[in-house]
Amino acid sequence: MARKAKSARQRMLVDVGGLRESRLVEAELSGCQAQLNNFAPIRERLVAGGQDAAAAYRLLVSRRDTLAKKLGGLWKKLGSTPQRGPHLPMGDLLSLPLDPGWIRGTQIGLGYSGYTQMPALQEGISVIPPGRYVSGELTTTELGSGYVNFEGWPSVGPDQIAPNLYDPSIRYFWLRNWHTIVVFPAPVVNCDFTYQFRANAWTTLYHGADPGVLMAFVSVGETANYVGQQVAVNADGGWPWNLDLSQLTGFRGSVQGQEVTVRRTLYVRAGQRPAVAIVIGAAVGLPMMTDLRIGFWGGATLSLYEGNVAGRVAFSYRPQLVVSQQ
Repeated sequence: MARKAKSARQRMLVDVGGLRESRLVEAELSGCQAQLNNFAPIRERLVAGGQDAAAAYRLLVSRRDTLAKKLGGLWKKLGSTPQRGPHLPMGDLLSLPLDPGWIRGTQIGLGYSGYTQMPALQEGISVIPPGRYVSGELTTTELGSGYVNFEGWPSVGPDQIAPNLYDPSIRYFWLRNWHTIVVFPAPVVNCDFTYQFRANAWTTLYHGADPGVLMAFVSVGETANYVGQQVAVNADGGWPWNLDLSQLTGFRGSVQGQEVTVRRTLYVRAGQRPAVAIVIGAAVGLPMMTDLRIGFWGGATLSLYEGNVAGRVAFSYRPQLVVSQQ
């Protein structure tokens, strides 16, 4: 009972707010664009079923534009503050110049850099789309400091469909995320605080011939003074996966993601303990009559790391120069 209560409390400390909705909208937007980029197979299926392919294309364009506008509004509502730093060579953060800051004209506060280990990831939310022919979900198999292993077999039927009832739109979305909070030591003087970590993804896939999207994301939120309160996650950290499945027709093998770097800076006062809430997750979007096997051999892994060490976050405090008059 105590363990369950603790887990529930840890989950409550990460406020995902509208993050779930925004990630699902991003997945659908990516799916719309992927289908518009490769509409020929969809056109053939629509024509074979006696449907108007031109009208379906116009609907996809309209839906894409609507989603793009909606996504902008969602991020604005979240209060997102895009502050991602450049992709820097490993070790650059810890080699920043650490200039001294003067306090009251007599004391010197030195800046410093280091690493901290994030706690093990915790379960977040799981979204399974409604629908008569929908099956499967994304299932956690292992959680640790800086990594999650999972698998899934999302599917949408039916095996056969009556003429004039086929909808090519990617309208079925699965989502799962995991989260943690990293708390850093307090500086002795007012500082600009910078943290950095990297994210990547890997899986084995088995996919047929139909379109769809597979995405992995990382999001963050910060507070300069952590005292046990909820931390809102409201900033995009990047997409280790953003796969157009129509480019993987008949694919069976492994897929390595793209490494993304999360590097952000905030102001922290002396004695305050900054904290970063991290959410990492995966989303799948499929149309009718499609399925996708994720991690069919060896599972799928989302990983957070720095300096090639799982679960490690680099940080640096750079004192702000304070000039006092005697």
